Amino acid sequence: MGLLNRLSRRKNKVFSPTYLPRWQYLGGERLVLDSAARTCTLPANTEIFVLVAEGGDIYYSINTLNASANSSGYVPQNGGVAIGPLSNLTQLSVYGAAASRAHLQYFLETS
Repeated sequence: MGLLNRLSRRKNKVFSPTYLPRWQYLGGERLVLDSAARTCTLPANTEIFVLVAEGGDIYYSINTLNASANSSGYVPQNGGVAIGPLSNLTQLSVYGAAASRAHLQYFLETS
């Protein structure tokens, strides 16, 4: 069996992907940062978040409320990151210099 057959299945003589993730949008928010950790408001059942940094670098911390310039999560100015799915996502905090903004979107992965 070739690689193509292992990565996809044959259905009605048409190859289709074996796994296409589907994300359900749960909401979003925009936080204006001021050189202090800000707590994000996660909707119930959030498994995935998308974070876009505007006006400065953003640091984030998962499942803690004390993001700082030393946090391991980092998004450069005008950059973005999608994290997840995480089955244990309960808290998220972000940190950035004054006047930087964090744009966040929250999702749930569905089948």
